[in-house]
Amino acid sequence: MTTEQWAKEFASRVNIDRLMADVGWLADDARRGRLAGSADEDAVGTWLVQRFEYLELKPFTDAGLDSYYLHFRVPAATRYGRTVPGETAPAENVIAVLPGTVSPDRYVCIGSHYDHIGVRSDGQVNNGADDDATGVAAVLEAARIFSTAGLLPQETLVFVCFSGEEVGVLGSLALCDQLTPRWLTGPTMLLNMEVLGAEKGRGAFLDVWDEATSITEPLVQAVQTAGQQLGVRVERRGRDLGSDALRLVWCGVRAVTVDVAWSLENHPHYHSPSDDPEHIDVNGFNNAVRVAVAALWLLANDGH
Repeated sequence: MTTEQWAKEFASRVNIDRLMADVGWLADDARRGRLAGSADEDAVGTWLVQRFEYLELKPFTDAGLDSYYLHFRVPAATRYGRTVPGETAPAENVIAVLPGTVSPDRYVCIGSHYDHIGVRSDGQVNNGADDDATGVAAVLEAARIFSTAGLLPQETLVFVCFSGEEVGVLGSLALCDQLTPRWLTGPTMLLNMEVLGAEKGRGAFLDVWDEATSITEPLVQAVQTAGQQLGVRVERRGRDLGSDALRLVWCGVRAVTVDVAWSLENHPHYHSPSDDPEHIDVNGFNNAVRVAVAALWLLANDGH
């Protein structure tokens, strides 16, 4: 089959039941809002590592990592004032790779942030199903599909789960700091998956944010091509309001964000305790992951 045919085939392997099961686990009250630097978020990080280990993916050794963790620190003071300002706490990005066969020193990443905003002062948990358990589930689904495909990509696929997004996109800054001294920003590109769970009935299209720079054009084209192949409407946007993709663009990585029909009207539970799995438009969510999987394969096999 051609690269385009394989991309469509891999998209067909996306399983919405598995996606929603992962969202349900991540957005359960037991995770207590996955606040960056908390023990609750650390437990999620351990769970992510176990998933990557099960799939027999490798650490990102080319970036100087000898484990799945990229350690950094975040402010210990939360937006709800539970700790002393000025203190810091440890946090970790969780990263795994599937080495390429032809150009293993070129890196096509799919990423999302697994942290959220914790528990409100009145005890209500901000579960963050849409933001961004959906994105994490997409990364895990792509990792599962490609690690079990029986067909390796030409370029290395990298699966990134960021911490610290909600406290200043600190996880993507840590990745920039890891890549830059090793001259890896140029050969690296990222599809950032964010808020894929629009309100039921409102997930009719996808956005791709080009971050107002021409360096992201290969990513935009791959997402648009995948959307055309799969019959999913894709709208091109400009610079987003602040994401891991935007932070990475600033340090020279080609990165875009893919989301589902972004607006506060379409995502009315954004940063609220009502951001729970039952509100997610599963068709829009499924389409977003299908497009991302197809685009990822196109990017990892086009010799860009």
